[in-house]
Amino acid sequence: MRKEQLIPTEPDRAARRDRQTKEAEENQRQLRASIATSQRLAGEAEAMIRRHRDECRAEEDSAGAAQGNGRGR
Repeated sequence: MRKEQLIPTEPDRAARRDRQTKEAEENQRQLRASIATSQRLAGEAEAMIRRHRDECRAEEDSAGAAQGNGRGR
């Protein structure tokens, strides 16, 4: 029968602390990368919406001018 250590030794505790620190640092790195990607995508979406609105306004203005009333929306 194998005996298990119930109380970790100092080297075991140090190794666990190191592993947990590295895992936490990696998780933080991944989180920062994910936030940066989300911010980039949100900015691209805002720019696309703005561009679409500008195109719609331009089309409305040109349609109004073509009708001869000179009024856009």
